[in-house]
Amino acid sequence: MEHRKPSSSFSFGSKSSSSSASSWKRPQFKCRCGVDSPLCTAWTVENPGRRFFGCGLYTKSMGKVCNFFKWYDEACSEREKKLINALLKKNDLLQNSNNKLVIGIVCLGLIVMFQLIVIVMLMFM
Repeated sequence: MEHRKPSSSFSFGSKSSSSSASSWKRPQFKCRCGVDSPLCTAWTVENPGRRFFGCGLYTKSMGKVCNFFKWYDEACSEREKKLINALLKKNDLLQNSNNKLVIGIVCLGLIVMFQLIVIVMLMFM
């Protein structure tokens, strides 16, 4: 996720004063384009899993339109960053291993199927 510069210009939505989790509403922001600002998640090494509001018209192809940016979460400690990044790396390694195992199983299945076809063909010769 791209790191954007913070901005001091934003508008708040309503926030309930009730302590009940179901009645609490997160703040709503509009970016400088006048569009609702979505809550996004950064996955950079410096801010792993940290949520922020950005330009509502942002797309990967167009990039940022109005540079609106506002953090939703507080920054994590260095220890939390290290733990999250280590877990993300471990997860990537496990997913890569899993993908290799799936490919291996599919290849073995194809080999067995090919062998069965050859056996059936030899039986009818």
